[in-house]
Amino acid sequence: MKLIYALLFFLFACLPMMGNPIDTSTEISEFKIENGMIHWTTSKEIDNKEFIIESSIDGETWNVVEHLEGRQFSDIKREYSYQLKQPEVTTYFRLKREDMEGKKQTYDKVLVYEVLGEKPYLSYSVEGQHLNFKTNDGNINVTILNALGQEEHQEYTKDGESIELSDGVYFIKMTSAHQHLFEQVIIK
Repeated sequence: MKLIYALLFFLFACLPMMGNPIDTSTEISEFKIENGMIHWTTSKEIDNKEFIIESSIDGETWNVVEHLEGRQFSDIKREYSYQLKQPEVTTYFRLKREDMEGKKQTYDKVLVYEVLGEKPYLSYSVEGQHLNFKTNDGNINVTILNALGQEEHQEYTKDGESIELSDGVYFIKMTSAHQHLFEQVIIK
C-alpha cells in the first residue's frame, strides 16, 4: 500500500512539470487575395479536417463559398489557394477551419475584394418622372415616403434600373451593402 501512495505522490508531483496539454490548433501564417485568388499558408496543422471560405457583402451576414480539405496533421509548411469567381460588388472573405470532431474556428483576419479598385457608391438622378439608380454595390433597397412621411413604395432594384413616380415631394431612402442615403426629391 505504501508503494501505491508513493507512486501517486510521484505522479502528482510531476504533473506540473509535464507542461500544457497538447496544442490542437492550426496556425495560419499568411492569408491574402492576389491575382483573383485567395491564398493562405499553414505552418502546422493539428486535427484539421477542412478549411471553409466564407463571403459577405456587408461584413455581417456570411455565406459559405467553398470547403477545402485540410491535411489533418502536418508539421510542415502547406500552401492553399482558391480561385475566386469574379465578385460583382465589393466583397469580404474570411477563413474558418473545422477539426475532426466538427468544432469550427473562425480566423480574425478578413480580406476585402474591391470591385475594379473602386470604393462602393450609391447615387440617383431624376429625369422627368423617373428616379434612376447607379451603384457598384449590389442590390438597392429603395423606400419612397410621401411628404407626410408615409411609405408609398418599397422595392429592391439594381444599377441602371428606375422607378416612375407622379408629381410631388418625396423622401427617398436607399440602402445598399455599404451605403445609405436619405434625401428629399421633387418630381415635376
